[in-house]
Amino acid sequence: MTLAFTSPRSILFVPADRTDLATKAVGLDCDAVCLDLEDGVAIEAKPAARNNLRRLPDQLSKHKPVLIRVNHDLLTCATDLRSIPEVCSAVVLPKVRSPEHLYLVADALSQIGGNSARRPTPLFAMIEDSRSLHNFATSQMQLPPIVAGIALGAEDLSADLGCDPASEQIHSCFLTLVRIARRCNIDAFGFPGAIGNYQDLDKLNSQVAFSARNGAVGAFCIHPKQIETLNSAFTPSPDDISRAERIIAAFETAREDHKGVVSLEGAMIDKPVYLRAINTIARSKPFHSQNSV
Repeated sequence: MTLAFTSPRSILFVPADRTDLATKAVGLDCDAVCLDLEDGVAIEAKPAARNNLRRLPDQLSKHKPVLIRVNHDLLTCATDLRSIPEVCSAVVLPKVRSPEHLYLVADALSQIGGNSARRPTPLFAMIEDSRSLHNFATSQMQLPPIVAGIALGAEDLSADLGCDPASEQIHSCFLTLVRIARRCNIDAFGFPGAIGNYQDLDKLNSQVAFSARNGAVGAFCIHPKQIETLNSAFTPSPDDISRAERIIAAFETAREDHKGVVSLEGAMIDKPVYLRAINTIARSKPFHSQNSV
């Protein structure tokens, strides 16, 4: 049985050639682990990293969902996909250029990688340059059904735009990404800021709080120090949960009385407010892995 998941708050990148770090990740509080075959692994170490996929995911998947980030160029990506084990919960595709790019990889994944014989392997797309973001924002094409989420690669995007990862420019791009995700009915991940800055947790908290307020459900991280910040930011506060419960109760009572709106604590509660409250309660549930069938 493999571990499946929905909307992890914190996904820790671990270079697939670092078995020591993968072993330590088992005891961390991250919701999921992403074994990295891309930027975190030197070119000469990639064959060894792929070889580690024969055993590392089996060990990790007993404790946490395991994602695997493949390389973006199609030839290397195809080689990576052939190494994907059955216990992989999702494949992360970096530097996605367009919806068409996703279809190419989704088709390859269904043929040569993943556990498609049992269930489709979810695909996460990382958008990391301005042209690709524009392609997704302007495309009317539906995404492949296996795409479960998209994430903003703020570091690469800021290099492409010539700006700081925490600049207003990246904030704007992040909001565009969230709108793309909602239009496609998938989850948005990430935050406007440098993922590599794991010492300044106050700054990270501000960046991730912005992300959560604006519709993201989780983010990737590269250091254990970042995990608690992500888990906290993407979990509603007790006050938020309590108010959401009161809103739901009040609106459902009003609906039983054939009323479309109700007043609660000096505010009007209508259907959009009710739906936001429903979403708050959904996000408040403790993250847990589930055995897939």
